[in-house]
Amino acid sequence: GACWGEKINAAITHAMSYGRGSAEIVLPPGNLNISVPIRFWRQIKTGTVDTTCADTKHTRSIVAAWNCTRGAQGSDLPQGLMLRGIGGSTGNVFEGGSRLTWVGPPDNVMIEMPAPWHCRIKQIALHGMWVRGVAGIRYRAGWDFGTNGGKQNLFEDLVFEGLDTGMIIGYPLSPD
Repeated sequence: GACWGEKINAAITHAMSYGRGSAEIVLPPGNLNISVPIRFWRQIKTGTVDTTCADTKHTRSIVAAWNCTRGAQGSDLPQGLMLRGIGGSTGNVFEGGSRLTWVGPPDNVMIEMPAPWHCRIKQIALHGMWVRGVAGIRYRAGWDFGTNGGKQNLFEDLVFEGLDTGMIIGYPLSPD
């Protein structure tokens, strides 16, 4: 019943607290409910900077995405981070693997990836539960982090179900 999005974000923050090197986060098999976006960046929360506001704000719009990373820097972005499920998918059939299921508000994104380098997402099904405006992965340049785009990332063995959009690549003000 707990939100796996919070657990995965905590794992990302923990992995990145040791620097920007490689880390692998392995999801257990089964249905994992998320109600907050999984954010591929180090969460910063101080008296003046808070990049964790994606927990409570819709992040599909460019204004909300920009506000959620106010004060963040390029050093807050991951290098070599892998999010990997157990099991996997074959074509359109997902059997016994890790499935992220959106149970949050409409007009949101399940996985937010601004400007990652050498990162991977593999062997995961993303199910939006047909909630209005939910996107699976938003991959974009990281101008809000003071950097210019991610490089050499890999997405493999993914299944997208019940989403308005599977992947959003680029942004009007910072295209990739």
